[in-house]
Amino acid sequence: MRYDWVSADSRAARGSRRFGRRLMESVRVIKVFLASPMDLAEERAVFRRVLDRISDRFGRRLGARYDVVCWERDVRPDCADDAQDVVNRQVPLDYDVFVALFRQRLGTPTHRAPSGTVEEYERALVYRAARPDVSIMCYFLGDEGGEEIGGLKARMAADGVLFHEALTREKFEDAVFGHFTDLLLERVQVGRGPSDLRPDRSDVARSVSVALLDERDRVLILRRPPDAKVAPGLWQLPGGKMDAGEAPVETAVREVGEELGFELSPDDLTFVRTFHSTSIGKGRPRPFDMYLYLYEPRLEAGAVPTLSSESDAFEWIDLTRFHLFDGAFLGTNLAMLRVLWRELCLTRVLGAVLEHCERSGSLELPRVLPGVSDERLAQTYATLSLLGLAEVGRGARMTGATSLKVLAALCDLSRSDGSVFDDSHIDVVSRFGLGDADCRLLRDHFERALYSHESLLVSLSCKTQTRNSVRDVCDVLLFGRLDERLYLLLRWDFHAGKYQMFASGTPAPGSASFRERADHVVARRLDSSVCRQLDHLLAKSFTTYHLSAGSVDDDPILRRYDVDVSASSVRAGREGDFLRAVRNVNRAARLALEFGWSFSTDELKELGYFSWCALDDLLECATEYRGRPVRGFAEIMQHLSTAEVVRLASRPVALEPADLDDDLDVCIEFARAKRA
Repeated sequence: MRYDWVSADSRAARGSRRFGRRLMESVRVIKVFLASPMDLAEERAVFRRVLDRISDRFGRRLGARYDVVCWERDVRPDCADDAQDVVNRQVPLDYDVFVALFRQRLGTPTHRAPSGTVEEYERALVYRAARPDVSIMCYFLGDEGGEEIGGLKARMAADGVLFHEALTREKFEDAVFGHFTDLLLERVQVGRGPSDLRPDRSDVARSVSVALLDERDRVLILRRPPDAKVAPGLWQLPGGKMDAGEAPVETAVREVGEELGFELSPDDLTFVRTFHSTSIGKGRPRPFDMYLYLYEPRLEAGAVPTLSSESDAFEWIDLTRFHLFDGAFLGTNLAMLRVLWRELCLTRVLGAVLEHCERSGSLELPRVLPGVSDERLAQTYATLSLLGLAEVGRGARMTGATSLKVLAALCDLSRSDGSVFDDSHIDVVSRFGLGDADCRLLRDHFERALYSHESLLVSLSCKTQTRNSVRDVCDVLLFGRLDERLYLLLRWDFHAGKYQMFASGTPAPGSASFRERADHVVARRLDSSVCRQLDHLLAKSFTTYHLSAGSVDDDPILRRYDVDVSASSVRAGREGDFLRAVRNVNRAARLALEFGWSFSTDELKELGYFSWCALDDLLECATEYRGRPVRGFAEIMQHLSTAEVVRLASRPVALEPADLDDDLDVCIEFARAKRA
């Protein structure tokens, strides 16, 4: 286990209001070495995104994060006995977890092993013999594979290494999330090393969790005692394991009686959903199914349970603020709370409001709704007001007939089970027959809400079409320096009226290498000849969700963006050629805008203008530069620290004063005057 000392960056020095002033903080780093054959690029990208999500979701609270090392991102070109020998020399044996991925083949043979990945596995065995706390986790994807894969599985069994099999990409992603969430808890929270993995499909543990709410719509959670053998100090919903021959609803009634002293009737329990995860405890991890039940009657506000020895504390927490709770949750409990929030705080309330409006034929909103608390109703009206759908004063009313259509859309979208994460999107125009003016209204309202409220973003999803719902994007970070000040190259979008990242949609990771995708961006936005002048380093991969910027179509679409961030630099001796290419693009845009007759929407989408923007100003305010909006940089800063961005700018191109004296103001006026 390593420790990184992260010094205060410039944003913290200015006093970040979000995280407070911290001059120095200790972050525990779990280093993961990822090995796989070359044809598993898509699976490697999925693995990195999942570990980034775990680090963001749980690591910040636990003071830990994953650091994934793999050959395509962390190994520079060189020569040795063979390509694998280059990797061996540049990747030291200092990791905490070794992960190997296989599908139908072992990979390219080396002089020393059947494949490079098998050779890395053999090196990991030797390393683990010297350091027993190192984990070796192997995943086999897809069908059984050929004779080579079967032989490797038999060899792993002889080596005492236990593995996991996943038939589909979705099951692989779920397994990685469960395994590495548990690993993080064990390494950091529980304080003991992880067990290896063995597939055991017949031995599935089954447990039940019960959501109990009081009259104020607060949910009851319990804390495991500090002397618990597994996950001490973590919070969870009441519940427990099913006994042999016991039905889930019977387990729910029994566990609540044993843990809380409350007597429940099975008729009052509503089944919500099954969650699949991996158990933690003594011995090997086991797959388990968690059945979530909701107790429909509300308990008295602040009811005090009689706790058993399995818990040492309880809390009633507001479902709308569970993500702000000052405590770590065990396993799938965070996901269960999110599902409860969606159902109780959004779907049911919005549906009740819509039903009242449709039944009464009025835009007036009710002051009281059966089964909805006053506080929950006020929060719902505040959300509708934020979206511009309702006016809230002495009374509350919808803003017009269009707002009722949008409310119906929200109700429909909120009922979907997070399907935006299953490659779907919102196509409100085709579903709800909104006109152009309505679409602009909807886009404005969604923009304001989605960027500020993550929970609302997760809920606005709908299984409709899959066209253009997911885009692979590469953001190219190119830095310049003038008089000791760093600058970042951004592109002005005349259609959207904002600065965009130097970026573009790219081919899918499985069909093109990272280098080819980064070159695709450069060729599209600048010139294909510039590709030979640049080096690219994969700095980060992440997933984000927001409304389409309109580059593909003009419908309000909530789209998923899988983003690779490239830290790019100009090769020595080619700085002049690169800067001339940037100036030529700007000069061509100026001439086209000045002497062209008019420009259609599609023409403005393709017309770009580059500006060197001061990096320190962007770090201070990631959403605006000199009074103009900036899109994309704030999302990057959610995944990279200021110190990491500054490190990526270690090879800036030398700028001249003329590079900063652009004609953007003049070009914007031309574009405004000549827009068709």
